[in-house]
Amino acid sequence: AVVSTQSTGVDISFVLRGERPEDKLLQNCDSSTVYPLTITSILKNSAPYIREWIEYHRIQGVEHFYLIDNNSQDNLTAVLRPYIEDKVLTLTHWGDVSYRDESLQLGVKTQQNAIVHSLAKYGCQSQWTALI
Repeated sequence: AVVSTQSTGVDISFVLRGERPEDKLLQNCDSSTVYPLTITSILKNSAPYIREWIEYHRIQGVEHFYLIDNNSQDNLTAVLRPYIEDKVLTLTHWGDVSYRDESLQLGVKTQQNAIVHSLAKYGCQSQWTALI
């Protein structure tokens, strides 16, 4: 079966073979902390302006950020380190992700693959998440 979900103009499609692949990840999701509002986003080479972006969204009520680094070549990790240490941000280095499930067939759509992976892994920790 092919499943397609559309939300706020983002189309995420994947092919299911048997059980849903995101269910396997959700089984390992730590839901001991649930944030009312989070942001999930993929970025690359955003170090010069990411602090301002994070602080703006914190003022708007976002409590936690799930950011996916798409192989940045700048000092992004160093800039984000204080947020990571304060547990305001979870950073995934997309090039380092070892999870690959052949039943999740999104082709070479890096952004969609990364977002689906992040939502499956951390989705249980959010009442509401914005995909930005």
